[in-house]
Amino acid sequence: MNSTDKNIIRALEDRLSRCRFSEEYVETIAEITATRTPRAIAVLASLLDSTGPIAEAAIEGLLSFGADALPAMRACVDSDDADMIRHGHVVLARLGDADSVRWLHADDEERAEAYLDEMGFLDLDDADGDAVDETTSTANDDAKPRKHPAA
Repeated sequence: MNSTDKNIIRALEDRLSRCRFSEEYVETIAEITATRTPRAIAVLASLLDSTGPIAEAAIEGLLSFGADALPAMRACVDSDDADMIRHGHVVLARLGDADSVRWLHADDEERAEAYLDEMGFLDLDDADGDAVDETTSTANDDAKPRKHPAA
């Protein structure tokens, strides 16, 4: 990377540190990606601990580097940040890594189960083996949940 490229990427990193809104981040991420420099991969990878439009823009930017992004993504999946790990796997999976595809599938199942548990849907079987609808609202707070025949 020549000194002009270094100056450009430094200026973009500085601008990135001053971004306040998603739109500003997304625009700056696109400009970082457009530099096509190895440093851009590191900067984009550092954003994978984000969520929403920022993470999506960083993921798309990293995908545009193809195999050149693989080492940085392997470092991301070994990090301690849950979002960075997941997003690293997203990039690896979209670049064809079968282990990351399996990891994402298992993570999706775990997330769905955690959501259902949080919402109280995992305790839907009562002692009779009938499914219980715990979401049924009744005027009597002491009323038992309605039973539905087990499937």
